[in-house]
Amino acid sequence: MPSPRNNKLEKALPDIELVSKIIEKTARDEIVSRFEHLNQSEIRKKKYGEVVTEADLQSEIKLTKALTNLVPNSSVLGEEAYYADNSILDHLTDKQPVWIVDPLDGTRNFSEGIPCFCVIVAYYSNNVTRIGWIYDPLNKKMLVGIKGQGVWEDGVKLAIDNMKLTISDMNASIGKKRREYLLQKHTQVNSPKSIKRYRCLGMEYADIARGEINFAEYSNKLKPWDHAAGALIIKESGGLAAYSESGESYSPVRTSSSDESLIVSNKVENWEVVRDYLKA
Repeated sequence: MPSPRNNKLEKALPDIELVSKIIEKTARDEIVSRFEHLNQSEIRKKKYGEVVTEADLQSEIKLTKALTNLVPNSSVLGEEAYYADNSILDHLTDKQPVWIVDPLDGTRNFSEGIPCFCVIVAYYSNNVTRIGWIYDPLNKKMLVGIKGQGVWEDGVKLAIDNMKLTISDMNASIGKKRREYLLQKHTQVNSPKSIKRYRCLGMEYADIARGEINFAEYSNKLKPWDHAAGALIIKESGGLAAYSESGESYSPVRTSSSDESLIVSNKVENWEVVRDYLKA
């Protein structure tokens, strides 16, 4: 069975299989072992009411140590470390490689016993996201996107379907307020077949790449650990994650200051159709 490989021209890239094993082991030891077994003392609220658990914290500690040991002189931009020190966002402009890590995406689901959460890791160097991993630890499903090589799930390369669809043929992920607004603006005939939200961006990106969701809209302080790996995976599977106004492809260094929403389509051919619908 074929599997993703490091491009011979990119000898500086980390070992993809080894990183996958690090993610899998960390998720098993620090996340799955705590699922539905959290004590109240292991659940806390961060600034702005976001939830953090002991699983988030311990997973990021383990990933940080293992990934920086794997690539000398690399650094980690992790979600939890960022909330402790916002200046680590500057790592994205360093010359050294950066691991962009969401140690537990979908924390609120996790803390409520809802089986929809994942681990997200991206490898970023020379202003480019080179590799992205999204791992669903309960179902043991790993998506790996490699720049210029495509997307692989459990050793099988995802096929690309270039079929152009109308909005009424599509499944979407849109926030509740925007959903209500759009349903008022458009007739039922011109609306998506279904509109959902997982409360876990990594799992949504995975389903967009698989074609189970056709498009999504994200806004409000886009964060690198939520989108860097997913945007690469979408591009490599034949889609596009781009800013609503400029149409420029997603970039981790832009997310902290951009007021535009991010439109993600599983097919490049459908992106403009989706933008027109969202502009209403």
